Amino acid sequence: MSTTRRSERIAVGVDGSLASHAAVRWAVDHAQRGDTITLVHVWKPSTLATDTHTEAESGAAATSFVEHEVNRVAALHRAEGVSVLGEVVHGNPADGLGAVDADLLVVGDDRDRHAIARLLGSVCGHLLHHAPMPIVIVPAPSHAAEPIAQP
Repeated sequence: MSTTRRSERIAVGVDGSLASHAAVRWAVDHAQRGDTITLVHVWKPSTLATDTHTEAESGAAATSFVEHEVNRVAALHRAEGVSVLGEVVHGNPADGLGAVDADLLVVGDDRDRHAIARLLGSVCGHLLHHAPMPIVIVPAPSHAAEPIAQP
C-alpha cells in the first residue's frame, strides 16, 4: 500500500543572525520534493522621532533583505523540487511569525544574545505557547561553522 506524502509549507523566521541561518539550514536539510520554504522577515518601523527613515524606506529595506536571503538559500544544496519564497510581515516578531500560513514554523534561538529577553518572555517562548502550527526551534551555532554562500 503506497501513501502519497502531502507537500508542506515551511515558514522560517529570518533576521540575518547566526541563529536565523541555522534555522534556514535546518529547513533546507529537512524539506522534501514538493515542499515550499518561505523565509519570513518581520519588521516594525521605528517610532523614534529622530529616525530619518520613512516607513516606505524601511519597508523597501525589509523587502530587499528578504530577497537577499532567498538568493542566499538558492545557492544551498537542497532537495530537488523544493521552492523557496520570501515574505515580509509588518508587526512584532512573535505575532508576525505566529500568524504566517504554514504547516511548520522554524525559528532560531540565539541563547547568548537573548538571555535577558528570554527571562522576560522571548519570541521563541511566546511561539511555543501560542503558535497555531508545530514549531522547531534551532539553537544558534557557537560559531559560523557552515556559512551560507553569498549570491
